[in-house]
Amino acid sequence: MIRLRVEIYTTVHFYFLTRLYIFMYSEYRLATYYTNTLRCFSFLFFGLSPTILYTTLLTY
Repeated sequence: MIRLRVEIYTTVHFYFLTRLYIFMYSEYRLATYYTNTLRCFSFLFFGLSPTILYTTLLTY
């Protein structure tokens, strides 16, 4: 049971990490292209919130 839970966690973790990396890379390119502070703030918010949410889920 614990083993299955760990496998699910690692799969979800890998999925979220790949999605996050792709999103961060595209947002970073857009932010450097436009040099928009609002876009940078949105990149930071949307980039960090899933990670924080996932870590809080893992601690419980």
